[in-house]
Amino acid sequence: MNEFTPGMLVRCRANGNMMFDFTGQITKIYEHSAIVEIDQCDARDLLTARELLGRIVISLDAMQPAAIEIAVDEAVG
Repeated sequence: MNEFTPGMLVRCRANGNMMFDFTGQITKIYEHSAIVEIDQCDARDLLTARELLGRIVISLDAMQPAAIEIAVDEAVG
């Protein structure tokens, strides 16, 4: 069993399609890979991401859970 589940945010390493690392959300898990919907990528990879219709199949070994950054507004008081 792997640590990834559908809906999980992941950071993916550059691969044959994308030249730079990117982040996305897992939509489907296969045995050794997953379909990831690309959320954020380097500006130089935007055209490639569009050509892939915003989705890519990537090896589970080439991804890791993404750290979730939450912006917090500080109260002025």
